[in-house]
Amino acid sequence: MPVTRRGYVQIIPADGWWAIYKAEDGSTIKSKIAALALDEEGDIVWLDQESRGWCEDATESLNFVGVFYDGDPALDAAKR
Repeated sequence: MPVTRRGYVQIIPADGWWAIYKAEDGSTIKSKIAALALDEEGDIVWLDQESRGWCEDATESLNFVGVFYDGDPALDAAKR
């Protein structure tokens, strides 16, 4: 089956934004959001750099918890 990729109309840096994921052991992990993108359908996409160096939509990960800004108490509980 061919992979369908979204086209992005605009991309801007996402300084101070973090994605939170649930680890297998139940703890949480935070990862810096690289950019916000506006896709061709008008949706905002949180782009997070994955382990191979590609950016992917953070919300599409099965263990995604949420996106938080610096200073949010939820970030204090997550490890980097």
